[in-house]
Amino acid sequence: MNLDNLPWIHLKDKDAAYQVVKFLPDNPVILEAGCCAAEDTLRFKKIWPESTVYAFEPNPDLYEIAKKNIGDTKGIYLYPYALSDKEEKRTFYMSKFMPGASSFFEDNSKNVEVPQSVLDSLRLTREEYIPSYLDESITVQCLTIDNWRKKNNIGQIDYFWLDAEGAEVLILKGTNETLEKVRVISIEFSFVEFRKGWVQFDELYEFLTTHGFFIHAIWQAHENWCGNAIFLNREII
Repeated sequence: MNLDNLPWIHLKDKDAAYQVVKFLPDNPVILEAGCCAAEDTLRFKKIWPESTVYAFEPNPDLYEIAKKNIGDTKGIYLYPYALSDKEEKRTFYMSKFMPGASSFFEDNSKNVEVPQSVLDSLRLTREEYIPSYLDESITVQCLTIDNWRKKNNIGQIDYFWLDAEGAEVLILKGTNETLEKVRVISIEFSFVEFRKGWVQFDELYEFLTTHGFFIHAIWQAHENWCGNAIFLNREII
């Protein structure tokens, strides 16, 4: 894949949702995988006050923080589950170093060279940086989006926001009946295997482009390391 041919832009992650306003209704139904402490979740409600947001966070510590931050905000429904391609219990690695980097996949950070921009964001020198997520393994319940929708009588989803630390394609594989009507997908990606088995950008790109989506915009959080992309449904947009 020639990455130079992709529609690169300069963007801060916190501004990503504003890029898709024109592609969504005024009252979109949003599914967020990996809501962390609900920063983006609450931002969705500021952008779309009439939206309905279904947010998933399997890290129990982050779930409690998100629950507190959401409070009594109307239109947000928070779930303590992981999303995947199968309904099963699965090992989940909770990072004590970076809770938002918790994942299904085992730590591989000791084999990855960390760019200076990442160290700067962590406010660490290279000497202070510990190449470990300091994981604690727990067991979490996984759901598929298709089955969750059926069981809860959830209608169509307009917008997927996926930040699942390498499990994005697994989540998408559990959306056979849902994906074709999704209008927009905002998704995290990586060029580096931070964790063993973490899906890389080329596999993510191939999956979405062969399922009716095209890439609208892409930007890097850290150069040659990781970033985010927006995909649009070519049959709807």
